[in-house]
Amino acid sequence: MRGTWGDGDLSETWNVWAYELRNFGNHGQAIKYALEHLPTEYPPNLLAFKSLCQEGMRREEKPLALERKLTHEEIEFGRIRAENLVKQVKQPSNHRKWIYDLRTRINQGQSVSVEVERILQDADLIEKNEHPETYAEYAQ
Repeated sequence: MRGTWGDGDLSETWNVWAYELRNFGNHGQAIKYALEHLPTEYPPNLLAFKSLCQEGMRREEKPLALERKLTHEEIEFGRIRAENLVKQVKQPSNHRKWIYDLRTRINQGQSVSVEVERILQDADLIEKNEHPETYAEYAQ
């Protein structure tokens, strides 16, 4: 009988659907298209729904073309702006500054939550490389 799942575990069915539809996660318009074009006589199976999603991806709006050509000045301005952004990103930074800032606040008498204190303790352990498993926990 069409549209029945039998006595199987429904969560297993959800997992299979999620796995098969994983590539459409960033294509909301494709999913929307599929939902708007569902067959009315019966619910679609996974292959039919996936096919509708693929059709929706083919119909997704194409990026808009420039309405006019950019002037030489606009192109040059964009190039300079991009170069400046790259310079900002490449500048060395003190990635541990937040630790020192928090320590300064605590030393000045400001209170922090227990969670912040725990994070600072973990940061000290990571900095001293005493507990690699702590680093691995935060790296996830």
